[in-house]
Amino acid sequence: MSPFKKPIDVPPVVQEGIPSPAAPVDYGAVDKSSPYLVKDVQKSSVRSSIRESVREYVKENKSSIVGILLIMLGSFSFSCMFLFVKLMQGTANSFTLVFYRSLVQIVLSLGPIWRNGEHPLGKPEARFWLFVRGGAGASAVLAFFYAIQNLP
Repeated sequence: MSPFKKPIDVPPVVQEGIPSPAAPVDYGAVDKSSPYLVKDVQKSSVRSSIRESVREYVKENKSSIVGILLIMLGSFSFSCMFLFVKLMQGTANSFTLVFYRSLVQIVLSLGPIWRNGEHPLGKPEARFWLFVRGGAGASAVLAFFYAIQNLP
């Protein structure tokens, strides 16, 4: 006789229709002493509890999840830019690459700026500092591209 076809013991009844707490759990036609059954039941209950907790976390912290995904997207984009600059090493110099990167950045930035009703050059009282920031950013990108292309 197969160990999975043993007859099942009926748990003792303390009150009518309610099994006692010490009664073994009825798993159907499966052997109760099977180690695989216990592991499978534990795994499935752990998986379902993990799924439920992840779903609750996502519902409560949607903005955090979006922020994390945007950070990951930015990191991936920065890595792709690094790769393309390295691949263009003998073809284009750093100044040309900075120019084309700036063109792409302007095109991607103008849409949201106009949609929000902002002026592309910023508020008149902040324009000087915006130009200083832009010059510092362009110098940093130029130095970064130069380093990528010329350092081993």
